[in-house]
Amino acid sequence: MKLMKSKMFMLATGLVKLLAPGAIAGVAVEDFQTQSITPDGLTNSYGGVTIQAGDAIVMTAGSNKKHSVAPISFSSSAGTFVPVNTSGLSDPYPCAYTAYLIAETNGTYDCEASATGSVYAQTGLYVLRADSGELALLDSATYANNDGNSEADQTLTYEWGGADMTNAVVIEAVSSRTSLITPADVDIDASAVDKRLLCSTNFSGTSFSSTYGFSDGTVDAMTSSGAGLIFSENGGAPPPDQISPSEGTNVLFIAIDDMKTLMGCYGDAQALTPRIDGLASNGVTFLNAQCQWAVCGPSRASIMTGLMPEQNGVMGFVKMRHNDNAQLHDLVTLPQHFKNNGYETAATGKLNDPRCVGSINPDGTVNDDGSTVDDPPSWSTPYVKAASGQGSTTAYSPDLNATIKLAAESVDLPDSSFGDGSICDEGITLLQTLASGDKPFFLGVGFKKPHLPFLAPKQYFDLYSREDFTPHPNGHDQCHRLHV
Repeated sequence: MKLMKSKMFMLATGLVKLLAPGAIAGVAVEDFQTQSITPDGLTNSYGGVTIQAGDAIVMTAGSNKKHSVAPISFSSSAGTFVPVNTSGLSDPYPCAYTAYLIAETNGTYDCEASATGSVYAQTGLYVLRADSGELALLDSATYANNDGNSEADQTLTYEWGGADMTNAVVIEAVSSRTSLITPADVDIDASAVDKRLLCSTNFSGTSFSSTYGFSDGTVDAMTSSGAGLIFSENGGAPPPDQISPSEGTNVLFIAIDDMKTLMGCYGDAQALTPRIDGLASNGVTFLNAQCQWAVCGPSRASIMTGLMPEQNGVMGFVKMRHNDNAQLHDLVTLPQHFKNNGYETAATGKLNDPRCVGSINPDGTVNDDGSTVDDPPSWSTPYVKAASGQGSTTAYSPDLNATIKLAAESVDLPDSSFGDGSICDEGITLLQTLASGDKPFFLGVGFKKPHLPFLAPKQYFDLYSREDFTPHPNGHDQCHRLHV
């Protein structure tokens, strides 16, 4: 049985990831990993790091030896790291390291932190991502305190010109011979034997500083060093008004399968939807939009053609361009209209239901290849089919005496391992390609969730507590009667 669905379609001028983890006012910490180096294992391997073009991979380390005695280096199959302000001391005492690279392509890469000599260190890897896809190093800072008798606090200070900055991320590495008192409002603090890797985000203005104190007053205990980097979106500059050199208006059409109005922008207090809420706050939110039909195919055919299902004849899973209804002989879809008026049109994901479209033969018949080509007359750039990604696992149901797919499942994998993550990545690639052209464009990006099964990365399930939800009092009885 199909339950009543609510479709949501949006026009926008930028592609955003919904519910991005660690969202920080335009910059997100997409990944953080940390490991320890010991004399018996002088390499930390970080395998399978998934990145997008424009991401910053940042690696840090806090060690127990100075730079000239036991250098630590970083490497990656994604490119070459740029070391920034490595903080060393004149004697063989603690040393902090920072380095970064800006990714040029999408992909999954391996990274390493390596040391030589007898050294102990804590290393870390961060992946930073900006909404605009453009990250820049804003400033760096370092200190090296070799005065073992001094109990003075040590400070890392960052300064930059220009407008007030509220969307930056600071990443630091600090190493000492005693217990460190860290600054307040630290989001990530990975500690190991007085070697610390930290990430701070709670600041604004045109400068930022982190001050470290010490809790041990013995001789030489205050020896410490630190190094840090601050990254911002677009280097602190506001994003451009347009993403295309064309004078025309560009259109990004986002389709979300089975999305109801259970979102913050519609007043729902439980749903955590910051990105779509932000999109709604910069546009028009329709409060009385109706679902044309209770099934995917007819609803999508209706909005793409501007005709009700009873008019276009698509009231089930039939081809909208191969129908006895005379109105469809000269059918022009929404993206096709843009294409006919000089726009470059492209799409990925689920824009139309694949069972209702496909390639068209000379005799007017339509092939069952809609999942591969979508609706060819609509797209001047061939449709891009994204990878399907992680699928649901199965389990045996004694009640049904059958093996069934799980209806809901939390999987501890990144967005890119799922179908919608692949669709988003393909959408970003298409957006960048279209923006570099000389024509206005229409880009369609269709996401398949929250359509059943409720399969999603664990990080999104972790945002909610099961106890916060109240099941419908008759839900179980209704399902039992319907045998579903």
